[in-house]
Amino acid sequence: MKLKLLERNQLILSGGASGHLTHIFEDGKLTFAQLAEIFSNVFSGKIELREKVDGFAFSITMKDGVIYSARNKTELKNPLDLQQTISKFSDRSPAIRNAFITSFNDMNSALQALSKAEQDEIFGNGENFLAFEIVSPGSKNLIDYGSKAVIIMHGISIYNDKLEKQNDDAEKAKKLYDYFKSKNVLNQSTYEIQGPVVLKIKDAVKANEALVEIKSDINDILDGMPVNTSLLQYVVTKIQPKLQEIAIKTGIGKVMSDVVVANLISRSRNKLGLRPTSVSDLVAHIADGAYDHVTKSQIKTFITAIGPDVDSLVDQAIMPVWILVVKAGTLLIKSLHGFISADQSSTAKELSKQLDQIVNSDFKSQLTGNNLVRFTKALERLDVFNREVLGTEGLVFTYKGKLYKMTSTFGPLNQLLGLFYRSIPTGSSTEQTEESITTEADDEEPVGKIQSMTQEFNKNFKYVVYIPGSFKPPHIGHINLIRTYANKNFGTETSVKVIVSDPKKAKRLLSTGQEITSNAASQALAYVLDKIGIRNVEIHVDTNPLKWIMEDITTHSENFKKTMIIIGMSSKDGYTKYNMYNILINSIIKYMFDNKINQKPSEQTLFIDPAVTALEPITGKDGNIDATDLRDVLANIINTDASNEQIVKLLRPFLPITLSDVDVLTYFKYLQLT
Repeated sequence: MKLKLLERNQLILSGGASGHLTHIFEDGKLTFAQLAEIFSNVFSGKIELREKVDGFAFSITMKDGVIYSARNKTELKNPLDLQQTISKFSDRSPAIRNAFITSFNDMNSALQALSKAEQDEIFGNGENFLAFEIVSPGSKNLIDYGSKAVIIMHGISIYNDKLEKQNDDAEKAKKLYDYFKSKNVLNQSTYEIQGPVVLKIKDAVKANEALVEIKSDINDILDGMPVNTSLLQYVVTKIQPKLQEIAIKTGIGKVMSDVVVANLISRSRNKLGLRPTSVSDLVAHIADGAYDHVTKSQIKTFITAIGPDVDSLVDQAIMPVWILVVKAGTLLIKSLHGFISADQSSTAKELSKQLDQIVNSDFKSQLTGNNLVRFTKALERLDVFNREVLGTEGLVFTYKGKLYKMTSTFGPLNQLLGLFYRSIPTGSSTEQTEESITTEADDEEPVGKIQSMTQEFNKNFKYVVYIPGSFKPPHIGHINLIRTYANKNFGTETSVKVIVSDPKKAKRLLSTGQEITSNAASQALAYVLDKIGIRNVEIHVDTNPLKWIMEDITTHSENFKKTMIIIGMSSKDGYTKYNMYNILINSIIKYMFDNKINQKPSEQTLFIDPAVTALEPITGKDGNIDATDLRDVLANIINTDASNEQIVKLLRPFLPITLSDVDVLTYFKYLQLT
């Protein structure tokens, strides 16, 4: 059946400056004994439970009597004043823009009623931030809160010098609420300011019955393991034998110690709270148990190759714990009352209806690669609970000084609906809140989508797009990434600068030992771009692309007045690159701020969050098109001394389809591998 387009929800990245709220199944340090303690406390009401509101996360601070805002870590370092906040949200749809700007003004009005001493007591003169949620009737995500227009204060976030959150001071937030109440400023022009939505147990008998069931499930999961086993230890124990089997079969050796397995987990999708281990450290750990003939280069290749296996095995191992936590969340939510949702029953029915329409449509047939994997996994998780949907996002609580969340099936439901709404093509009758960027490309499908940026850009600014990468060798994914940005008229003018990395040590070698040099990669890239008509792109080669970007902006700052900076990237690059680019942006902002460069509103150099403008990658039949796969093909061409006809046939899947056979052979020649 064809899917009837549903009312478009405005999908917004959650978390904001306060960061990602941790599910208890994501914290590898928690032991099963602590899980049991958490469940005992939440089902008995011994821990304060607050509704996790499905609104827009925002943070503000005050310094010298002036209010500033922040939505990410960069802005925590350099928070935005009123004009900068207005500029930041100028690209958003009217409903979303108004939600942020109006709430900013309403909070400012309330805070101005406080004395300077009271402001400093709460905010530490700009050191602390109030995290709150905006619930606006004109711009909802998934949960319906009716006509309520409220600002729900969560806590005062305390950060260290590295902008790592130390804790959420609920007492300061309560004191701020008391100040507002005593000064009669809770009701502002648009929003009513509220404290956290505290939930209460409505049926103690049923809650206790649920707790007994959950504790029994914990024992079943442990299956004889000690109750003080941590989630990380549990996962390591579950996946270690399989990983060791893979390591032996691939000729690496008996390398899978607890440390190595934990290090591999730290580099997986679900890191269980671990900081990612560097490749060099992981190579060193594996080398200790590797066979004598195994080289460091082979170990690096093994680490890359085993990544998908680690992801899959961690997902399988953690699945029983995920089921446990979601089951507990579902039972707990049903045992609570005090939610601000307009009508939980009605919302649940509407979400279930949307889910059924999506699942029973031909939507899945349109998905490929990682999106198909996400769809399948999300649906499988919903099926565990017979696709039951509740009319609230979930709840949050503090355990041993750390903030956690519990939900029912909201997570996989949100993933499915997000995949669907991002798939609606530009020009449909449904209102679009995300911008799809297409080009006059030769591909049958759109080149790519900007994931979260709304329809209108600030046309009064010029835009500079930087795309750093190795491009060794360049392929259709790279080409489409560059082409999408290059063909988009963002503002008064748009320029694209590609910076090809030329590292001194980390070379890109084929299995034949031949290197794809930076110069060869840049020449091949320039040739293909020219052939497909993309000629407004600068290509540079540098040993440190990020340093090159910083020097380009700061050294030639006169050229960047009233300019928006975009760091071009693919969404598949994930949070590692996203965070790396944000560190770069933060460094540039600090330098320009310290040196008073382009600080006037009419001269500002502004940066767009890289996660907002990341493009969905082009996928092939077997998933994302990858440079590693192309290097394997090139090695095969060299090893087999392939004919020109064979070269063209092998390289075609990795290049734009409008290239002629001669163009493909010329591209291969530019790589300088023969």
